[in-house]
Amino acid sequence: GQGAYYDNNKTFAPRVAGLISDTFGDFGALVSVAYSTRKAQEDGYSDTSQSDYSDALNGFCGRATDDPNQPGSQVVNTPIPYVNPLSGTGNRPANQCFSGLPSNDAAYSKVNQPNVFLPRNPGLGRFTLDQKRLGITVALQYKPSEKTQITLDGVYSQFDQNRKDFALSLASNNRNVNGATAAFPLFAGRVDTQLLDVNVDPTGQVDYMKLNNVDIKQIQEVSKTRTKTYEFGLTLKEALSDDLTFDAKIGAAGSDFNQPFDVFISYDGFNKNGYSFDARNDSRRPLINYGYDVDNVANVTFTNAGTGLTPDIRLVNARVKNNLFTAAGNFTYRASDALSFKAGAQYKRFNFNARQNQRPAASGNNTADLTKFGFAQFAADFPNLAALSTSVTGFGEGLGLPAGSVNSWVVPDVNAFISKLDLLCNCVNKYGDFTVNSSAALAQNRDVREEDKALYGQVNFDFDVLGGRSLRGNLGLRYVRTDVVSAGFTGNTRVSVPNGYDDFLPSANVSLEVTDRLILRAAAAKVMARPGLGNLNPGGSINTTFGAQVATIGNPLLKPYRAKNYDLSLEYYPQKGAFYGIALFYKDVG
Repeated sequence: GQGAYYDNNKTFAPRVAGLISDTFGDFGALVSVAYSTRKAQEDGYSDTSQSDYSDALNGFCGRATDDPNQPGSQVVNTPIPYVNPLSGTGNRPANQCFSGLPSNDAAYSKVNQPNVFLPRNPGLGRFTLDQKRLGITVALQYKPSEKTQITLDGVYSQFDQNRKDFALSLASNNRNVNGATAAFPLFAGRVDTQLLDVNVDPTGQVDYMKLNNVDIKQIQEVSKTRTKTYEFGLTLKEALSDDLTFDAKIGAAGSDFNQPFDVFISYDGFNKNGYSFDARNDSRRPLINYGYDVDNVANVTFTNAGTGLTPDIRLVNARVKNNLFTAAGNFTYRASDALSFKAGAQYKRFNFNARQNQRPAASGNNTADLTKFGFAQFAADFPNLAALSTSVTGFGEGLGLPAGSVNSWVVPDVNAFISKLDLLCNCVNKYGDFTVNSSAALAQNRDVREEDKALYGQVNFDFDVLGGRSLRGNLGLRYVRTDVVSAGFTGNTRVSVPNGYDDFLPSANVSLEVTDRLILRAAAAKVMARPGLGNLNPGGSINTTFGAQVATIGNPLLKPYRAKNYDLSLEYYPQKGAFYGIALFYKDVG
């Protein structure tokens, strides 16, 4: 046994392992078991969406502009031209600064320039892991005679993990208008935020900014997963005669990832003033001031029927299975000491299945559809949000955070919500609609089945030539048949697409001992590599939010990579442990 101690969360991680083996006449056995537990914690700063242009997501509230029809200086909400082509062309949409308040003129002028970047979603985060690992191996061997040997090998592992993620992030900087309107201004992003002060470093990166009218998310996410993996193989070796042998193998391997739930709940701090981000002294440990007491539950919002706010409760479950079955048989015939023949057949079957269900956004993830949540019942049963809340404490201990950094903040207690609101019921109850289905995650529901059949023959030789020099190598030919069926969603329609192809793959490898220390080698082969299963999904996704527009769409009719390889090398061995060589190669990939 052994163990480790983690100082940051004051936990001990033990590990125990054992092995036993013995023989019983013609039979031998070996079994090993290992088990460990671990609780880990990690704190850190993260800009989860990296950086982008200042006018991405339609930019910030503009400068104050004089309106001749009204006294004073005010934001007129007129269109503002984009300054970065990847953010957009022409003018930004007008009338999205719902607050009607202007940005500081000098600060706005600094960032509203080409190639000025700013943090998109800076924040603080912590995750905790509660892990358990189990591993078992088994090896059994039976040798009833000198001609027969049977071996069974097996491996099983199980990995259980309970994970909690906590975050405190500048959500509005990562949003555009986000469906907000003048009547429903909540969740408007960068377009409704004012820049008060800013510093841009020589590379164009904003390393300091002060903002008003921002939205902060205070998040807890809890997930439970179990991953099982297994592999076993049964091998038979049989000497049919002095010159003829047969070997066969069947095997199976697979994995089963099961996530019975992932629950994300957030509190929102809306329209907060005085937010500042300062990374001028340390880009990895910036000083972030949120402008309010983030550890006071009275300063955040979960539900608000009066303004049309449904709570941000996201529910997901998922499962991914991979299974492989293989069988092979080979005959080897030794015609002489210099010549032998080998032939065989192989079969492989691979199945991949992915399923995901989630709570559709229309069920109430921060939407204006008030029918999706039981506001009156929730308010009656939980008049004080503190009963469903907890706090992150001791954040950043030992990380050398700058003075004045946040070290605690309030978040939803997800386990309390699960228990008291019955969030995992997959039902509609008195608190709301908590059903999950695949309609909002169709791209994550897909299947691939692949079958490979192969026949091959091979000649091995080792001749004495040129006065006793060794010429050895092999010549072979393999025929492969591949059949694939891929299924997934294109739009809302599930489609299944078959594909198949044949390959003849010859190969030759030859080496000649020119001298006792000099060897000439040559090889030629036709090879193929099948496309990855992730590329065969007939569905896909499209990202048009920012930067280079990206469409990720699979192609179930992909053909394999095929290549012709040619290699030539000369190797010199002057003494034991020393080697000099020169090699040439040519590859024709199609």
